Amino acid sequence: MWCVFKGVFVSKLSNLILGGLVGVGFTFSFAVHASESMQPYSEAWQKFNADPSLLHYVALQAQYELVKQNADVPEGLRSLAAQQQAMADTLMGRYEYSQVRLAEVYPSYRSPKDCDVEGYTPIEARQVVLNESQKHHTVLINESHTRVGSRAFFYSLLGDLKQQGFTHLALENLALENNKIKDDELLARGYPKATLSNGLYIAEPVMAEIVREAIRLGFVLVGYDVTAKSKEEREWTQAENLAHVLASNEAARLVVLAGHDHVHKTGGWMAQRLQELTNKPVYSINQASTMTGCIGVDFAPKNVPYVLSKSDVGHWSINLGATDLSVVHQIQVDETTGRPTWLVMNGLRRAVQVDKAACKNQFPCLISAYYKHEENQGVAADRVYLAYETSAAWLYLKPSNYSIHFQTLGEVNERSELAVGDTVNVSTN
Repeated sequence: MWCVFKGVFVSKLSNLILGGLVGVGFTFSFAVHASESMQPYSEAWQKFNADPSLLHYVALQAQYELVKQNADVPEGLRSLAAQQQAMADTLMGRYEYSQVRLAEVYPSYRSPKDCDVEGYTPIEARQVVLNESQKHHTVLINESHTRVGSRAFFYSLLGDLKQQGFTHLALENLALENNKIKDDELLARGYPKATLSNGLYIAEPVMAEIVREAIRLGFVLVGYDVTAKSKEEREWTQAENLAHVLASNEAARLVVLAGHDHVHKTGGWMAQRLQELTNKPVYSINQASTMTGCIGVDFAPKNVPYVLSKSDVGHWSINLGATDLSVVHQIQVDETTGRPTWLVMNGLRRAVQVDKAACKNQFPCLISAYYKHEENQGVAADRVYLAYETSAAWLYLKPSNYSIHFQTLGEVNERSELAVGDTVNVSTN
């Protein structure tokens, strides 16, 4: 597959995955062929991609550090490796660390945007998004594979979208096989397994929660992404798969969670192609481009996403014409837990401190919370990676019964039970 893109400059490659043009598997293949110095890293990534375990994560980190220090690796491939490593961080629950890592190669990555919004008023985003979605038949919302707060915001919309009459939820991340969801027992089981049968992104805890909640609410789940040889083929095929869903179900109302630029209604992206195929408008919401706030905009509370509106113009979009509305995030870190405040998931989860004695002073130690009723088969509800003895051990959990797993690179493989009810040890921030 890599040879199709031989003419792409390596320095541009890092933009392809962020823009959604190519996926993780493609970038791995390209890296192997583009630079022999990337081979050990690429092999480590392939192992993690097949089995995202603590062992393979630590090995991947070690290879990534070598890539950073290797002058023979082109800058574009170092950036690509940083993005892959950041995605691996999210699977370990290291959401804040993934942002630090990307800021090392993209200095402005964590900086607020210059949004040019003079005269606009910030308004809490959630209700505005729901008000707009109610007016439309097909709604597209994007997410960032490394800024998981975008997924948490989408999760907060699911219940209301279902009440508004949306029937189908299309997830770019949901693996297909022979044009069907690969995991044919997913709906009956009610949760994604940790075996990667649904794809790597579904193994991230918040994305797995989206899948659980969508099934509980009664959404028809749709997978629509494909492996393609070019952007044009991928965007058209994605659009064709979604158009088929709408054509096959006259009463269907469709909400799509897509990566990055696929929601653009210009530039040959999927949203544009979907409008052309159905001859019907779609409503497109961009949040992936505005995950770090807008310069000069003061909106409280700081951990609540907002939109910008103007009475004579309407809602602001950072790329008006390509998308209809931008949701602006202000990512905050809890001073007590050291983790992003969006992990409360719109108040549905609480911060619970876990006794790390079971790590037996061996670090790194990965602490994972699994829903007890899923019998240790599902994706973790949350997990925290303790790099050092001084690391804080806090999990964000809904009221439920959990099996807590403690894993190290040594002999530690401990389990305990935890019941989270209305009264738990909660961070005060």
